[in-house]
Amino acid sequence: MTTKPKKPRRQSRVPTSRIGRILRLGMAAGELAAGGVAEAVRRMTGLEPAQAASVFLSTANAQKLARSLSSMRGAAMKLGQMVSMESSDLLPAPFAAALAILRDSADTMPDSQVRRVLGREYGKGWERLFSSFDYVPSVPIESLGGDGVAQEERDRVGALLQGLMYRELFEFRTMQSDPNFANYFYRPEDGKIVLLDLGSTVTFSRAFTSRYGHIARALIDGDDGAVRHYAEQIGYMDAADSSAHAERLLTLIRMVCSPICHEGLYDFGASDLLKRTREKGFEMFLHHARDFRAPPPDTAFLHRKLMGTFQLCARIKARANAQALIRPYLPAS
Repeated sequence: MTTKPKKPRRQSRVPTSRIGRILRLGMAAGELAAGGVAEAVRRMTGLEPAQAASVFLSTANAQKLARSLSSMRGAAMKLGQMVSMESSDLLPAPFAAALAILRDSADTMPDSQVRRVLGREYGKGWERLFSSFDYVPSVPIESLGGDGVAQEERDRVGALLQGLMYRELFEFRTMQSDPNFANYFYRPEDGKIVLLDLGSTVTFSRAFTSRYGHIARALIDGDDGAVRHYAEQIGYMDAADSSAHAERLLTLIRMVCSPICHEGLYDFGASDLLKRTREKGFEMFLHHARDFRAPPPDTAFLHRKLMGTFQLCARIKARANAQALIRPYLPAS
């Protein structure tokens, strides 16, 4: 695979004081509001057709917001990254494109500030603690979804992503629980993927991973009775649930687990699973909200990882045999 030369990223100092962050966030909100008013006036004067989207979701406003969040980093930029992962379905295309910079070309911390922070945290001579240290980030992994990347390479990386997720769950029982695209990089020199932000992790008990292994086996085997049994143990449903509510939940579980139930290569890029799952979830919440209960924390973290990894594989248009990748960790039929 050939990669384009890296475009130098803009560096800007990360605000470290509470006042500094509040001022930047306030400026961002002010710019967004002012831009929204200007956009509304422009539309009301007939200079362009009225659009269904909010006047605050214009391209110019999106770019202003993205630039502000990019310079702030931290929780503010994290929020923008989370929104950008969903934006292709929930936000207008220009807004989604503008927010994408938060994942692949956000401001970087100046080298001098990096050295100062690491010196404060690790002490003098911190460089000796690392076998190597690169101030320039690797290639964002979602760039593999662009033109010029062979499908074979996309599929290989997709299999690595899926395989890593299953290793985290069953082998390590420790999972990096923030799968936003900015936490995954691609190293073209050796074809490996790089996973960042291991400060955001969750550790699973053997009992939890065993139950998930059993429900995955039951789903692959089409054993509805076993699926319901382990769904109750995991916390998806209760034995006292009505048969109608139980069937709604089982339908959603089967839908979410489509990749492991599919034999052969699953085409993540061509799948509309996320859209169908979201629509089904909204429908169930709107019409049957009183029947729902929040899943246990471990289950919620796992779902976040499952969906985030699915989105990443879809973004790079990968195909992977998810069933073959998970089978080695499952109990015998």
